[in-house]
Amino acid sequence: HSMNDLSLLYKDTKPEIFAVLPDGKTRRFGKLSPKSTPQYYRYTNYPQYCFTNPETLKAYCDFIDAVYEGRPEGNLWTACRPTDQAVYIVPNDNYTTQPCCCDNCRAMIDSKSQGRGSMTPLVWGFVKKVAEYVKKKYPDKLVMTLAYEGYYEPPAFDLPDNVVVQICVNPYMIYMGAPAYRKAFDEQLNKWRKKVKAISIWHYLLPYDYIPYTMESPGTGVQQRENLI
Repeated sequence: HSMNDLSLLYKDTKPEIFAVLPDGKTRRFGKLSPKSTPQYYRYTNYPQYCFTNPETLKAYCDFIDAVYEGRPEGNLWTACRPTDQAVYIVPNDNYTTQPCCCDNCRAMIDSKSQGRGSMTPLVWGFVKKVAEYVKKKYPDKLVMTLAYEGYYEPPAFDLPDNVVVQICVNPYMIYMGAPAYRKAFDEQLNKWRKKVKAISIWHYLLPYDYIPYTMESPGTGVQQRENLI
């Protein structure tokens, strides 16, 4: 998730870019874990952002510039840091349940969405603007974004041709043998093919690290124990 470290740079100087809580006043600045280190900042609660505030777009693009221009503040970006090939735009975990509650963001949340597209207009609208900035200033760079949580569904609007979507195949790749699961994924893949030129996959290979699990073998009704140790 590429927006963690934005908080380190702008928490005190640009509080307006952070998500507004339902009370209309408090901001989601996030809380660093006591075990956090300068090499890798960890959060017990993620900072969240207001994606309709023009200052958020400006701050994110400036952070991108800081990395590519070698400015000191660019060194704060550790999670999904821009590379020689790509810029990442991935909202922090739990944004679907902790969105910005300002009037402008509320207006863009699709509360009638069937499935996992409630945050699509809001998140992909922000992605589009960043991608347009990157395409103009860094035409050799791709923009990588997850299709995840409430922004799993593609937007109704077009996206710049430098955007690469990384579809989060969850819950896990192990279920790909199940016909219904495979059918649902194929349908999603076809939707995204109409929006972007390149698609990547974010794999969830294991349900739990190093723990055996049981799942039904597709089409047989036989339970198989898969030991992942």
